[in-house]
Amino acid sequence: MADEEQVIDPRVYIKQLAPDQLGMFEPLSGVMLLNISQAELVEISKRFVARTPTDFDLAIINTINHEAYHFAQVASSGYVFHREARLLMVFNASEPMPEVAIEPEMQALLDAAREEAGDDPELLLRYQRMVAMLEGHHQFTLYDQRAARGDHSVMGALMPAFFAHMKELAESEQATNAAGLSILGVLEGSAVVHANLLMHEDEDATPYIEAELKTFPAFDPTHPLPYHTRLDFASLSDFVKGYDWQREPTPPDEFGRSNWSGFRDLYMCGIPVVDPANDKQELMHDFLSSDGSIQRLTLSNNPNFFARVFTS
Repeated sequence: MADEEQVIDPRVYIKQLAPDQLGMFEPLSGVMLLNISQAELVEISKRFVARTPTDFDLAIINTINHEAYHFAQVASSGYVFHREARLLMVFNASEPMPEVAIEPEMQALLDAAREEAGDDPELLLRYQRMVAMLEGHHQFTLYDQRAARGDHSVMGALMPAFFAHMKELAESEQATNAAGLSILGVLEGSAVVHANLLMHEDEDATPYIEAELKTFPAFDPTHPLPYHTRLDFASLSDFVKGYDWQREPTPPDEFGRSNWSGFRDLYMCGIPVVDPANDKQELMHDFLSSDGSIQRLTLSNNPNFFARVFTS
């Protein structure tokens, strides 16, 4: 029993995350911390493989992808690699904590007390407790002198130069340039993009999307006006290829169908193109269909809808 009580569990000394913090990658140690238990991680993995993840499951997986990208930045990014190398050099160069020194006058009193105690067990115990109290008081005083203002941690007192370097580094990385960009913004922003691409982008999702859309009556080619035709696509295949698709983080329905969202950019050019040979400067064309055929509309000549603006 005595041996079991002296066993040290290293997990006790691992950094604790805030309750609302899902995870963090610690670059110097190479450790990723997740704010869940091992058993919870196993259950999340099972639900994800079964394609029945909860919103919390997806948030944890997104966090893992995000923090894993920070590991990739350390391994492959010149700036981040040298950033961590400099941190490690400052860490290794930290001077050891000086020994606690008791004032000569107080040491003389302690020596006299030790001599007076002799071999008396009770007096020796009192002497040892008094020495421990004085050394502890001096140690805490030294901690307070070495640590940065407002830093009440033991590590901050043991390695003040290291934490001062970290503070200076954090401030420089948060500073923005004329364009509003910061080093921290680039590092975190790229990790956000990476995580979202992993979570929402398939290598080639179009075959699955097209197969699912075929099951909807609105996309049936026998429909009087199929949905893809309304959007000026010649076929369902063209419709699917004309969008960037992202699968929504919701479980499939009872038929195994997933929800997908399609995105595309539409641009309209409103610059008037007039006929230089025409004294009236009438518009040559005011509509161009997607298949390249030109159609003439009379609305462009209606001053109630359009007006010419001349610039010098």
